Amino acid sequence: MADTESDAVSLLARWVERARQAGGITDAGLGRRRHLRVTWGGSAELVLTAGGERRIPCRLRDVSLAGVGLHCREQVPVGAAVRVYLPEEDEFIEGEVIHCTMTVGGFKVGVRPRQQVSQCQPGVPARSRHVGEASGQGGADGTG
Repeated sequence: MADTESDAVSLLARWVERARQAGGITDAGLGRRRHLRVTWGGSAELVLTAGGERRIPCRLRDVSLAGVGLHCREQVPVGAAVRVYLPEEDEFIEGEVIHCTMTVGGFKVGVRPRQQVSQCQPGVPARSRHVGEASGQGGADGTG
């Protein structure tokens, strides 16, 4: 079985690097944040996993080792168990919605990974492209 805690951190570290390579801008919020946040555009799906799966198309806003920021057209309940799925990468992380704030044209949604990121080493090679396979959550297409 894969160590999903290391996988989540590895995957987020890869996403941070991809965002940097795509020209993402790093924020200056390190005074109040533990992890550097990098802007990152692109398509994503937020998959609500409780009570059946519901997919919400979103846009990526930013990424860090602490989680992912999204812009969604629908409100998402804080505390909801979700997957952030990147269709172009065929990868996802499982997490929890930690905030959902109304903004122009929709909602800013913050998702933190289910695992404790601060206890892991970034850059550890992922043993699985799909964080969650070890927990029996199924594949990235949500058919699990």
